[in-house]
Amino acid sequence: MGYYLNMIIRIKDLTKYYGKTKALQNINLEIKENETFGILGPNGAGKTTLISILTTILKPTSGTIFIGNYEISKKPNEIRKNIGVIFQEPSLDLDLTAYDNLYFHSKLYKIKNFKREIKKFLHLVDLWDKRDTTVNKFSGGMKRRLEIARGLLHKPKILFLDEPTLGLDPQMRYKIWEYIKKLKYITIILTTHYMEEADKLCDRVAIINNGEIVVKDYTRKLKEVIKGDIIEIKTNNQKLIQILKKKGYIKNITEKNGIIQLTVKEGKLKIPKIIELANKNKIKIDSVNLHEPTLDDVFLHYVGKTINEKEMNYKEEIKFRMKR
Repeated sequence: MGYYLNMIIRIKDLTKYYGKTKALQNINLEIKENETFGILGPNGAGKTTLISILTTILKPTSGTIFIGNYEISKKPNEIRKNIGVIFQEPSLDLDLTAYDNLYFHSKLYKIKNFKREIKKFLHLVDLWDKRDTTVNKFSGGMKRRLEIARGLLHKPKILFLDEPTLGLDPQMRYKIWEYIKKLKYITIILTTHYMEEADKLCDRVAIINNGEIVVKDYTRKLKEVIKGDIIEIKTNNQKLIQILKKKGYIKNITEKNGIIQLTVKEGKLKIPKIIELANKNKIKIDSVNLHEPTLDDVFLHYVGKTINEKEMNYKEEIKFRMKR
């Protein structure tokens, strides 16, 4: 999205403790101007704490942060003028119309030509026809789109999106992605637990686990780390795992809920061999799936797990609150 001119965010040795509990430890990160940067990690990894510090809501325990030319501890007000924030939970005034929500935001930031700007951004998110509708009549997706318009209204240099499609159905999620892709010449910091979302939108990502950055790089380079294709085999016979472990062409093998996942080179050529092995040992295979590495696979590789059911239940709780 645009051209990378320089580093707009520079974080050095950032640490945050809540009492004796470590939330972030030695975070070192540089984010380029006009790139979309993803912050990925399981629930409780430190993503929201990091965003809260970068948006001046929380103060770090130690470390230095520059946003543009301003050090965050010395010029927080200047930084606030140059950032837009879309929080994980809706923060709109539900009793106001879509237009009035943006109108009050324009007055807060003393936006010139506010009528023109409000119209422009409501058109951007396809809500101009709903400008006189009170927000309490909006769906979750419409509220999220309105928040994107509000976050962009004062023309920030950096837009923070904290789980921007949380609780939305897949169709609306894809629409939100299209709105985000339209944004040019702005730096976007995105937290998400949807790996596909990060893959579609982000130029680079950092994976955070237990308050530390595990890895950071361009998404394509991270997927190259897997070095092979992913084969997923559904079977109830665990004997197949032991047989496959003895094969030299299997680079990695895991099993969860009856799904065996293998990393191999030239996956299309290996599938017939695997099926032949299963038939030879009278092992029933229910299905076989082949795909190139995704960020889900990268996440599993570095963190050792995917987003588990406990985390998904937490997301469903947020989804329920968004619908109220």
